[in-house]
Amino acid sequence: MLIPILITLLVLLISTILMFKLKLISPAKRAFIICGPVGTGKTVAFQYLTKGEIPALTVSSLNVSQNELQLDGEYSKQSTFKNIEVFDFPGNGKLKNLYLRPFLKRELSRVIGVIYMIDSSAFDKDKCHEIAQDLLELLKITESKPNGVDILLYCNKSDLFTSKKKNKVKELLQEEMVNLIEFNKRGLNKVSGNEDMEEIDDYGLDAVSTGLVDGKFQFQFLEGNVTFEEGNIWKQDKRSSMIDWIMEKVVN
Repeated sequence: MLIPILITLLVLLISTILMFKLKLISPAKRAFIICGPVGTGKTVAFQYLTKGEIPALTVSSLNVSQNELQLDGEYSKQSTFKNIEVFDFPGNGKLKNLYLRPFLKRELSRVIGVIYMIDSSAFDKDKCHEIAQDLLELLKITESKPNGVDILLYCNKSDLFTSKKKNKVKELLQEEMVNLIEFNKRGLNKVSGNEDMEEIDDYGLDAVSTGLVDGKFQFQFLEGNVTFEEGNIWKQDKRSSMIDWIMEKVVN
């Protein structure tokens, strides 16, 4: 009775070791992250990048979506553009803390770009503060990586009458980042209980603070390249600014 149990345990142990070694040997797939507030078009962007189609209807997801990047035409046949994953993270604040931040902390080395979706038609003072705070938490992690992680801030719905242009969105976010960085430096929103994340917060805040020059914050001084583009994800063609940005990151 004891021998079969020992054999079973031995087989499980060997299988676990083999799987672990295979994971070490197999190169991790490169990855793009899609994130941002709720209702900004993240799910549409995910479908566009992984299936080449624009869904007629989407609902806010409570889970992380994952699929491989799929480009149309000649690029789909090139090995350079294969084996690249795209992750779509929920926009809910609590779910970001549950999924996005731990994922980035664990998998940052294989992330080659972050697409942050913004609804430029609803970009008011409150939304600017919310997005700037969100970006600060994101940058604390991405800027902790050597050379940082490149980020695309995609100003969606830019064709609507109420929309702010990408340059205005950038200007307002940079102004808000000054206040948030100073607020964080004073330690007024220090979160305890997770030493690993606190260490990243401390180091990451110093890294993000390099964007402050003469009392003004500018994204261009960060390690990772931060690009602002605008458009309407529901009206994309095969060569949108988002696709161009992704292709540049894959090749480089």
